[in-house]
Amino acid sequence: MTKEEKSLHTLVDSVQYDVNLFKVYIGENKYIMGYVSATPEDNNFFVYKTIYDTIIDLDEKIKKSFDLAIEWEYRSDIEKFNMVSPPSIQEKEAIYYTENAIFRTSVLWDMLAQLYNIKYKNNQHPEKVYYTTLFHNEAQGKHPNSFASDVYLYLSEIENEEHIYGEGETWKGNHKYVTDYRNKMTHRNSPNIATASNYDFELRMPMRYVLKRSIEDYVQASKFISQFIDVLLVEMQEGND
Repeated sequence: MTKEEKSLHTLVDSVQYDVNLFKVYIGENKYIMGYVSATPEDNNFFVYKTIYDTIIDLDEKIKKSFDLAIEWEYRSDIEKFNMVSPPSIQEKEAIYYTENAIFRTSVLWDMLAQLYNIKYKNNQHPEKVYYTTLFHNEAQGKHPNSFASDVYLYLSEIENEEHIYGEGETWKGNHKYVTDYRNKMTHRNSPNIATASNYDFELRMPMRYVLKRSIEDYVQASKFISQFIDVLLVEMQEGND
């Protein structure tokens, strides 16, 4: 395993969640699955539990996709990479799993927004919560929410093309890059197929480049989630939520 490949696996493995965090045990190996109240605000604990359990489920699938994408990408010969040639068999596998992880990471960002929406009682219906819009709006005005401001600052960060990154340094503008990649894949044409036409001009990038950017974005989303949960639990223990 190359040093570069190992560093990507290490980044993925750095994200950890506690599966027992929101479990309320009532006996040995027995716990309360949930609670439904006539007054929704009375049972926010189990709302948070639902979202947190969803995050754990997502995280397992994202990890699996990234790990397989890394393995396949580093089986390919980077010396033979050609921007205009069709992907090799190994590259196709890496592309498949990377795209899978990218789509699921966007859901992870939505889960962060759902947590925020519940805590700050924005009263947005879950189906109407869009993370970019929510954090943009919450970062505005005379009294912006500091957490929302930090998130939106990251979401809107642009790449510094003149900066030379050191080993292990997180790249700027990762979220914008990954979002543009996902949107193009979803709404226009594949960024992994070289093309030149009036419709688009595209030279595909090595998947190890896409992997680094998408993994770093996944790690940052997870850091925000952990930060939010840590504060939430303290406030719940103090009876403030």
